[in-house]
Amino acid sequence: PADADRRRPSALLSDVPRWAVTQPWMLALLALSCAIEAFCYTLCVPFMTTHLHATYKASVSQSALIFVAYTIGSVASTPFVERITFSFGCTGAIALGLLTLGLSQLAFMVAPYLQLLFLARLVGGFAAGIIWSAVLTACHLIS
Repeated sequence: PADADRRRPSALLSDVPRWAVTQPWMLALLALSCAIEAFCYTLCVPFMTTHLHATYKASVSQSALIFVAYTIGSVASTPFVERITFSFGCTGAIALGLLTLGLSQLAFMVAPYLQLLFLARLVGGFAAGIIWSAVLTACHLIS
């Protein structure tokens, strides 16, 4: 019935390129995906407080909300992870997450208002939640 339409877990990794079919390559690609996400996160954080105060005249409370938006987005992605992973496969979900994360980082860099900064961080956190969940699912399927 409903479960018959779902893809089998082993099919989630079917979109991996042919050159990456060995377990060491797959794990290396998954680790690279996590490293890219972590790099994007840490790229913003050290400069964010100074930038928010200097450019936007943001209060401490407003700065805290923008910091917390990333975590809220990560938690908010949880109900959608399974659907996205089954729809696109682990590889597709990781690629979609990395693309969305990159776009949110660009939006953060050019946002003229605090509300758009918050939205960019929220979307970035959502994308990070998808990336980490898809990577962990793929690692589980590989092992």
